[in-house]
Amino acid sequence: LSFCLFFIIVIIIYLFPFYEWLNLKVISLMEAQVVLVILAIQSFISLQLGLVHAGFRCIGAYAEGSIYLNLIRLFTFIGFTLGIVLEKSLINVAAISLLVQLSCTFIMVYLLFRKVAWIRYGLSHVHLATLAELIKPAFAFMAVPLGHAINIQGMVLLIGTTLGASTLVAFTLLRTLSRLVLQMTSIVNQSVWPEISKCFGENDYNTIRKIHRNAIRANLVISTLASIFLVAFGEVIIALWTVNEVEFNLNLLLGLLLVLIVESLWNTSSVVLMAVNKHQSMAITYVFLSTLSIGLTSMLISIYGVLAVCFSLFFVFIVLEIYTLNSVINRTNDNVRSFCLSLLRK
Repeated sequence: LSFCLFFIIVIIIYLFPFYEWLNLKVISLMEAQVVLVILAIQSFISLQLGLVHAGFRCIGAYAEGSIYLNLIRLFTFIGFTLGIVLEKSLINVAAISLLVQLSCTFIMVYLLFRKVAWIRYGLSHVHLATLAELIKPAFAFMAVPLGHAINIQGMVLLIGTTLGASTLVAFTLLRTLSRLVLQMTSIVNQSVWPEISKCFGENDYNTIRKIHRNAIRANLVISTLASIFLVAFGEVIIALWTVNEVEFNLNLLLGLLLVLIVESLWNTSSVVLMAVNKHQSMAITYVFLSTLSIGLTSMLISIYGVLAVCFSLFFVFIVLEIYTLNSVINRTNDNVRSFCLSLLRK
């Protein structure tokens, strides 16, 4: 499937006028096409790395696989940086980065085969029945980043067209700063994901309940403390970051942080459903609510300005967390009262 997707992307690169759409003037059409193809190859390799990482995960070596994966990202970045320093051609820079990523990928595959002797690649191991079972969850996984794109890039486009470039710059800076909260909470989410999958395979719902409750409590504390820090030092960070060129908007930062606290809780609950491949309805709901948020913001933006984004996204993630949390509670045989009380216990 990933091979087919890769070739479709390559065909699109050469058939569609991306050169004109991107208004590229520094490089030629041929250079732009070659660089885009190299980037498509890197994306294809990243998809395969996900499968390699799954090999480590399935034997309980999730941490080891994650270390290798992050080292590949680090070395690829270093290769990209060296390419910029040593070469002036974008094609050579992209090629160096690709070569480093490809080499590291082969090393990771070799380490996986040494550790897990029974894992083998090849079409002879394909089971159509298993593939059929995975189609819906796979497309649902694709819907989640689609929802992210709608509520992140959609809001950027809406603000840019209605409130102007200066407001867009301030919003983009503060949103980037505030999303550091999600980066911190995602550490917890990614750590518990394989454990939840393991417990689900063993029908150990009691442990899943404990993991979910503890992860929610941990991320609530992390997101709250991180938000307090950003409120206290956000103005200083923005001033240093922009050399006092962009005005600090405390109300907007407070609104974005409030949204992200709720979003971090939803992310934690959603991990439970995604870890057991029961996230299809949640993903569809997320795309629908993200689309709805664009319409809601467009109606409110003339009244509340940029804060309309915070109002609509807060509504989206409150509804989404209630929906997702209810699904998790039902699937893990939990109940609302004991779940809420567990958040107050030490």
